[in-house]
Amino acid sequence: MRQATTGLHGAWLLARGQPMGLAYLAPSSEVAGSFWAIPLSLPAFVALRAIDWAVAGVGDAPGLVFLREMLALLIGWIGFLVLMHPLCRRMGLAERWPRFVIAWNWCSLLQALMAVVAALTGLLGAPDWIVQTAGLVTAGWSMWLGWFVTRLTLGVTARIAAVIVMLDVAVELLASGFIVG
Repeated sequence: MRQATTGLHGAWLLARGQPMGLAYLAPSSEVAGSFWAIPLSLPAFVALRAIDWAVAGVGDAPGLVFLREMLALLIGWIGFLVLMHPLCRRMGLAERWPRFVIAWNWCSLLQALMAVVAALTGLLGAPDWIVQTAGLVTAGWSMWLGWFVTRLTLGVTARIAAVIVMLDVAVELLASGFIVG
């Protein structure tokens, strides 16, 4: 629990553009512990699905849809980090990959929580333009955070960090496309 608390604190600092957030993350030797961010993010994803159902209605086979979305999330999250391992090695950054994974995992949990906050605007009956703006701002901030964490942990250029964030988005879209369909 301590690692989760300090991991979220570090992610919160990083989300505010403060590089010192890395100091609160576990040492690179403790990569496995950062994957607790995945089950800890489950309530956020359940909340997102519930908000969507409350706003748009429950479609056909909601249990199956939910399981497929969770599987796509898991494959996208872990698949991206697995893909980054050989990519980091090829770029000569293998020793930086563990710190990248730790920061990425805890920031992903924070991104999920912020997505819930944005989605609540729809549940609370806000006008469409507010709901859409909240979603757009959250998506933009999430991409910026991924870019910031990538630059900070891997020490790459802004352009390479942007390509890595686009790779993450592509992996998530592919996983979602194959699983959710």
